[in-house]
Amino acid sequence: ATGRAVSDCLFSAFLPLFHSDDRAALTKGLRQLKAGERDSLTLEVRTLAGRALGPRWVELRAWPLDLPASGETGIVGMLLDIDQRRRSEEALRAQRRSLHTMLDNLPGMIYRGQNDRHWTMEFVSEGCFELTGYTPLELVDNHAASFAEMIHPEDRDFVWNYVQMRLARRERYELSYRIIDRDGQTRWVWEQGRGIHSSRGEFLGLEGFITDVSSSRGAQEEARRRLFFDNAAGLLSLSLFLDRLQHLFQHAAIVGYPFAVLHLVVEPLDEIAAHHGAAMAERVMVETGKRLQVVQSDCNGVARHGDGFAVLITDFRPETLAWAGSGQLLHASPDGAQQLIAALVALSTRPLRIDGHAIALRARAGLAIDRAAYPDAPTMLAEAVARSSGASCV
Repeated sequence: ATGRAVSDCLFSAFLPLFHSDDRAALTKGLRQLKAGERDSLTLEVRTLAGRALGPRWVELRAWPLDLPASGETGIVGMLLDIDQRRRSEEALRAQRRSLHTMLDNLPGMIYRGQNDRHWTMEFVSEGCFELTGYTPLELVDNHAASFAEMIHPEDRDFVWNYVQMRLARRERYELSYRIIDRDGQTRWVWEQGRGIHSSRGEFLGLEGFITDVSSSRGAQEEARRRLFFDNAAGLLSLSLFLDRLQHLFQHAAIVGYPFAVLHLVVEPLDEIAAHHGAAMAERVMVETGKRLQVVQSDCNGVARHGDGFAVLITDFRPETLAWAGSGQLLHASPDGAQQLIAALVALSTRPLRIDGHAIALRARAGLAIDRAAYPDAPTMLAEAVARSSGASCV
């Protein structure tokens, strides 16, 4: 236990055998034992086993020694080597600290819970606060809210049925769905988990990980929506529109022919979404895009741009602009441009009926025609967007 020979220990000072950090507690305990203030002493202390071995953990057990017949008094005890056990415990504590640090810094929530309709949580990591707005104490055992209440109402049955199907097959489950956090914000999350079983095959609960994927899912949804819109409305993709505008901007500077960039905003999409749902607002945009197909030609083009439409006019012939109701040649001039704006607004605000609902639309448009006033094509388009924002709606 001490790393010293018996001959080196006999008749030697006792305290110097032990680590300096442990001597105070050892001295206090031995004094109490000698004074009769306690019946026994048990301490875990470190002995100085020499430079080669370093300190070693031992368990010191001591009792008072009182032999009236011989008149001997003092303290008797033993040292038990517990160095391996203590080092194993220290290593285990270090692993637990590392595990907790890792769990607390993960961009999401580790959980262990029950397979019930409330998704009752028995343990959640600190990441639950950033994900949901609730602390672990509020989520565990549904103290403040159940996780099931946070799942978007449209996704609850899907999540339950999908997880049950995977559990029945004893398979891991992976799925994406929406939650509504404490602040009322909708987030897309990705979850991976599995059922845990005892050695006898008894079901014990669920373990898994949930993380926020709103940014990537939002980009995927936006790309999917764009692809659907372009195919359904028959308009140019925005990237193709911008390429055409950029080419025209550079080529027109050499050849000198005029063109016009317009931005059309259709309203009130927010009110339509609030009363009829986001899907209805999207259908309004699709139907409006179909109406704008008549504007397109080999030279002229239309693309969805944000909550509106970008329009490029470079062919001003009457036969190409018949939709504008003009039998005369139009030019990229203020008068001709105003006629184009009025025609676009009239085209996009005709009465619309979807699934039996009469939809009344308003529109406004902005225009940029003086190519020489802008350093590049994106700036010219941005000017049309800015003017449509400030224009009055009709």
